[in-house]
Amino acid sequence: MTSRICSRFWLVIIAAAVGLGRGQAAEKLSYDDFRYKLASRGVVVKHRGFKLTTIDGKIHSSRRLALETDHVRVFFRKNRFVDIPANQIAQVEISEGGRFFHYILWGLELPFRIPEIICGGSMGRGSAKCVVAFSAILAPVTLMAVVPASVYTLYVAPVFLACDGIAYLIPPKSYEIVSTSNQPQKY
Repeated sequence: MTSRICSRFWLVIIAAAVGLGRGQAAEKLSYDDFRYKLASRGVVVKHRGFKLTTIDGKIHSSRRLALETDHVRVFFRKNRFVDIPANQIAQVEISEGGRFFHYILWGLELPFRIPEIICGGSMGRGSAKCVVAFSAILAPVTLMAVVPASVYTLYVAPVFLACDGIAYLIPPKSYEIVSTSNQPQKY
């Protein structure tokens, strides 16, 4: 009886958390303020769910954005992208879901990237001859590195997956991009 009451209580709490903030209005910002707020430390923002809506109603979804001074570059798979002028953006929605999953993948692929890192490349930019030569020389070292990386991933994967599960419950943050021509100049 008490377990049934507890399970119903937690079901109500989870349902309230999921629905919390769904009806909140979008925060209104100029593009410059939005860019500073989102990418104050860099230009490229990744590992979040972005949904950009343009003035004409087109929706662009991505996991990575480059925020430039006059446009936003929306990246798709296989390094394809589209540039959207800043004055054409009407709304940006940012969700936190899937924010930590890449750590699991990095933990698994790191031992196989050792030759590429030694050759001065990163993520596919190393010289092919150098990578093949070091792969042949370092094959035993790479195989020995697979076991610790797999153990690391085995232990941290449940934590990162739980964090991602919680992040999916957080409602997306919505920003309405307003024209800067109607706002007073900042000096």
